[in-house]
Amino acid sequence: MANKGVANISITALRDEIKMRLNGTLSYNPSTGDYWVYKTNVAPTDPDPIFVATDEFVGNIRTGDSVAVTDKVKWLAIKNLGFTEVGGGVKSQEGIMVNFSGTDPTVGGTDGDDANNMFIAPGELFVVKLNGVLVEDLRIGTCQLTAGMPSAIGTSTVAYTAAAVIQDL
Repeated sequence: MANKGVANISITALRDEIKMRLNGTLSYNPSTGDYWVYKTNVAPTDPDPIFVATDEFVGNIRTGDSVAVTDKVKWLAIKNLGFTEVGGGVKSQEGIMVNFSGTDPTVGGTDGDDANNMFIAPGELFVVKLNGVLVEDLRIGTCQLTAGMPSAIGTSTVAYTAAAVIQDL
C-alpha cells in the first residue's frame, strides 16, 4: 500500500571477533482514521511539542483538519538535519532529545520521566512505532554532546524533519 511507512534497518554490532549483523524493517500500515503529518522545523533549547494544532494532515481535503493534542502518534520518523536552522547554513554539533511522557527532556541523572529520552545525533535518523502516545506528550529539545553522548541542555536550535502517522480522534 502506498500509504505505508517503512524503515529498512541494518546493524553491525559487537567486537570484530564476534561481529554480528541484524536486518529488519519497522513498518506501519495506516488504518481508517490514521493520517500522515510531515514537517521540517527546529528543535528548541527550551523543549516544545513536536506537533502542534497548526500542523495539518498531509493531503487533507477538509479545511482546518489538523492535529489535536489528544490525537495519538502511531509511527514516527525524525532526522536531525545537522544544522541550526531549516534550509541549512550553520552546521550544528548538537543532538536532539525526544521524550514520550509529556515532560521536557533533560540530560542524565535520575530515573524520572524527564531523563528517559531518545537521543538523535547530527545526521542520524530515528524511527519508532508507538503504542498511542498522545501528540501533547511527544516533546523535543536540544542537547550538547560530549564524546557523542548528551552532556547538557543544548545552546542552539537544531533543524529536523519529522514524518508521522497520527490517529485523528
